[in-house]
Amino acid sequence: MRKTWLMVAALAGAAWMGGTLAVAESKPDAVETAPVQWGADEKLPKFEDLKFLAGKDEGHKSPMEVVAKAIKASKDSKFDDLKSCYSKEARTRLDEQAWVNGKESTQIKLISGLLATLDAAKLKEIKQNTVGRYGVVMANSEKGTHLIRCHIAGGNWRLKDTYHEDYSRNYMTGMEDLRKAIAGGSGAEVKKYVDQYESTVLDLLAGVQDGVDPYDLLAKKLKKITDSEATPHWLLNYYSGEAALWFHTDKADTFMVVRISNEWDPKTNGYTNVVRIPINSLASFNKTPGNAFKNWVTDYDWGDPEPEDGKDGSADGSKDGK
Repeated sequence: MRKTWLMVAALAGAAWMGGTLAVAESKPDAVETAPVQWGADEKLPKFEDLKFLAGKDEGHKSPMEVVAKAIKASKDSKFDDLKSCYSKEARTRLDEQAWVNGKESTQIKLISGLLATLDAAKLKEIKQNTVGRYGVVMANSEKGTHLIRCHIAGGNWRLKDTYHEDYSRNYMTGMEDLRKAIAGGSGAEVKKYVDQYESTVLDLLAGVQDGVDPYDLLAKKLKKITDSEATPHWLLNYYSGEAALWFHTDKADTFMVVRISNEWDPKTNGYTNVVRIPINSLASFNKTPGNAFKNWVTDYDWGDPEPEDGKDGSADGSKDGK
């Protein structure tokens, strides 16, 4: 029995190809030249080449280790220990002011409160690129499924994000309803998940041909993308709340892309997570997957930009992580 992509994900947790067409002159012996291709796609890496490099110090050897350390520090309300889970440069942003529901706080207090709700015994590491310096840890709380970005800095694995929203984002938000819309092939239902600034392009095509709705075509394409026996592999954009589900088989690679946005909900008079389909990112992954992958998960060997850490895991060798 075929597993749905949502169920598996829950368990696991467009480069412009334009160009200039050379137009032949009106001469008997003129020869039309081939179009010049710009931004040629790079080859998509082999799935089995995804990896993690090893960190140097205890508690920082892998993405899972540093997330587990951060969860323990949060449960124990030890902010210095939590700060030591970040690079020295990132720690300067943790004490910045933040507001939630009109109440003033700091980023580190809000992040600590969110991490304290997670179970360190139920984490899952997800490889992101072939360089091995960026990784994601999937964790679950009563509020949903969270993806936590980690990277190597100073020779050790560190938490990357210093803004609380990146930890509170629930990547299962609305996914069941989205799955049903795609499975049903309803263009009208799928349209609800497209941001207005991107739907303008599809609206332009509406009515061009009788009986052909661009959103019905989009729904059909999405159904084809997600109709796979493959276990989807989460790829989280290094910089944003967009996530790509990579369906890999020996025969094909397809990508479903979603964005979890924090939007104002007039019903609750507060912000809430909403799932969207980012059309541009979706097109990029399914038309030029090599380029999209490389930029999405920073698959570049830039090396380690920070100095070597102290033996205790702090970026400057101090014992309290200050």
